[in-house]
Amino acid sequence: MVRTTHSRFPSHFGLRLLGVAAIWIGVERLLALQAYRVVPAGLGSLLSLASWMAIVECLATLFGLGLSLALLRSPGKLTLPRAALGCLLPERLTWLHALFLAPLVYVTAIYLGQQAALETLLQEIRQGGRQQAQAGLGDFGAGLAVSSLLATLVWVGLMAPISEELMFRGALWGAIQRGVDSLRPSKRKNLGDTLLSDAPPPSSVAVLSRSVISDPGWFKVLKAVGRVFLDGFIATLVVLVLFSAMHADFDTGLGIIRVVSALVLGLFCGIFRQWSGGVLAPILLHASFNWLSVATDKRWVVSASFPKWKLVPSLLVYVGIAGLVLSGIVLVVQWQLRRDRQSG
Repeated sequence: MVRTTHSRFPSHFGLRLLGVAAIWIGVERLLALQAYRVVPAGLGSLLSLASWMAIVECLATLFGLGLSLALLRSPGKLTLPRAALGCLLPERLTWLHALFLAPLVYVTAIYLGQQAALETLLQEIRQGGRQQAQAGLGDFGAGLAVSSLLATLVWVGLMAPISEELMFRGALWGAIQRGVDSLRPSKRKNLGDTLLSDAPPPSSVAVLSRSVISDPGWFKVLKAVGRVFLDGFIATLVVLVLFSAMHADFDTGLGIIRVVSALVLGLFCGIFRQWSGGVLAPILLHASFNWLSVATDKRWVVSASFPKWKLVPSLLVYVGIAGLVLSGIVLVVQWQLRRDRQSG
């Protein structure tokens, strides 16, 4: 995992970052739920649900980035704050791993979602047939069904991933992580801290530490787990809860699938945010996830040769396994190259 950098910012920077995230998400919700009321009737009749939501996400993104520039940028600079969005180019080819692992994340999310919603879906089918179960998303699902394919792909495959990841894994994740960093004890320059630190100690201290201090294996594992949590996973979990809650719109079987899918997607997007140090890898994972969802809904990945397996496209299962293998190969190659550079 990428270690969090402890750059010096004003003491109130974290609060400003949290305020930006809260306002950004609030504006996006307000636009999505209420802004249609001010759209002229003639214009509104020309917009499909997907087109309208794409416009909302675009406006929310422009607003959020503008707010970040106004409140978070360094004096005299017009660059977006790295503390909020992370590095623009992810480290260690994490963007490639995001693409490789997207099919596996998708089939995992769909399988778990359908298992969690199975009883509700069966009850809906018994009460009103398959049509009632398929109508579980109400006007939202009906509006999306009649939207053009291009508008749907632009919304779910481009604007929604960019907007939501900049909001959640960008500004909000960064704000929570800064809060965690502010609560971590500062390292004091004394012998005990030197012996317990990860930095290479002086030779005399190293000899003393080897002869006197020997941490048991379980304690080393516990320290590693604690470091992972403090270096991003706490922020990942908090943002995950809020991200999933935003997708809890419908109290139906399909609504349950939507929430569980958001949980799985949000977890892996948070892990990639923590691993890469930026939002590009989560954006690519989110976009790929949504594109695969459209492909499944349009039955582009379902055929006689590759039918559904427990309601999950079997073709995507095979692609997901292949992606996992490729991701592992890339990791091994990267590790070997890094080892060769260190030894050279």
